[in-house]
Amino acid sequence: PVDMWTEFSQKLQADVNTFDPIDRSNLMDDVLNLARASQLSYETAMDMTTYLADETHYFPWVASRSALEYLSSMTYGHKQYTLLRKYIRDITDKVMQELGVKEDGNHQQKSLRTGIIQLACGHGNPACLQNVTDYFYDWLDNDITVPAGIRQVVYTFGMSENGGEREFDILWE
Repeated sequence: PVDMWTEFSQKLQADVNTFDPIDRSNLMDDVLNLARASQLSYETAMDMTTYLADETHYFPWVASRSALEYLSSMTYGHKQYTLLRKYIRDITDKVMQELGVKEDGNHQQKSLRTGIIQLACGHGNPACLQNVTDYFYDWLDNDITVPAGIRQVVYTFGMSENGGEREFDILWE
């Protein structure tokens, strides 16, 4: 079976559109759950995730995000955590730049944006954190309306990055 997963991984890395988005989602869900159940090595599963650096569709990211968050929580406090954070920053960078911190697109793009912001900012993606912080201060200082779809992530990461007593008091109101 490892050869099969290696072949899937190579095909995805060569051309992300080799498989339909639902098939990519199912592949990611399967490989990551097999690794979690110790039926496949995490090395094989993580090799499969490298293609995500070119993935911009909602479904594969939904399937992958929860597994990446699980790995993040399981490695927290261990030396692998720093490496995983960097890896997640790297694979989310392109899609984060494409989606940006705004509220446009169809429903799937809006949902993907929120999940990617949580994943990217939560793992220290500098561009993500800067964009969210800028939005947060535009809201605080210029009274702009933060769209509902990104409000939680803007408030959460804006506060966690630069929030102080003044920002907390305004947010609390």
